[in-house]
Amino acid sequence: MRERRKIYLIIGIICWWIVGLLFIYGRILYARNLKGSLVRGSELVMIHDKDRLYSAAAPEDAELERLLAQIDADSFDNTAVYQSYIESTVGMPPKDHNPHIENTVLPNQPSKDAVIHNTDTAYGKRVACIGDSITCDGGYIWQLQQLCPGYRFDNYGISGQTSSQIRRRINAHSGSLNEKQVNLSEYDQIIVLAGINNIAEPETVKRDLQAIYDEAHDQGLRVIAVTISPWKNYETWTIKKQANTEYINEWILSYPRNVDVVVNIYDILEDNNNPGCLRNDCRDADRLHPRYKGQRIIGKQIFTTAFTD
Repeated sequence: MRERRKIYLIIGIICWWIVGLLFIYGRILYARNLKGSLVRGSELVMIHDKDRLYSAAAPEDAELERLLAQIDADSFDNTAVYQSYIESTVGMPPKDHNPHIENTVLPNQPSKDAVIHNTDTAYGKRVACIGDSITCDGGYIWQLQQLCPGYRFDNYGISGQTSSQIRRRINAHSGSLNEKQVNLSEYDQIIVLAGINNIAEPETVKRDLQAIYDEAHDQGLRVIAVTISPWKNYETWTIKKQANTEYINEWILSYPRNVDVVVNIYDILEDNNNPGCLRNDCRDADRLHPRYKGQRIIGKQIFTTAFTD
């Protein structure tokens, strides 16, 4: 009888542990799916709750949970969470997405290794960042915002988009705001990082990028063209697509018509021991997307090349 009671007791304890773990896991999932915008960050998490604003440097999951606990459960519906280096499966922003708000940062809260330079130039300080998932992730944009106080960097990245889809969003007269149309008249400069999602058609990529460069130039914008990053060993990578990537990058590096600045991120992100691959310390598990450190490196490379005297 005693042995049976012990067994029941052990089973009861295990069940309680399972229930507790499921509860915690459910809370994390709930938080992560909060308005499609709650994600884990590596450098800065900002939690906006009406009149309250919390920030923390380099939080881990436990730290993020602690910050969330500071907000009353009743206020979750009024909470929007934005962070610098985004680990998100959500390609599109919430319906009430505002790119000006998304990239807002705390004053006097630069990253610990950021060095603020004098970025006053002859160019205006309104910058549109257009591209696919690498831009949508937002990490390099956050880094640029830290390094260029007084500038406004707006995120017009949409995950999975081809160069043709991105091209159609430039000064498009059709489509809704949810498609993140870019009105070039609102900006002084544009950062263009695109082409990987239809790299199987290099001439199409080339034509689309040139059209974007031309349209932005004709609207009076300073055009900053960024090369495609390394992506070998991603599930859709092939030797042919690698050759196409190198072909497009060589073309970008040749300063196409109406490009003012070229930023080479391929070389700085490439693994020296595995040509064509993202560095291990910079890549996501899929081997395509630059993660935390990789995004930061992209931001610094753009800053050094395009925003310093």
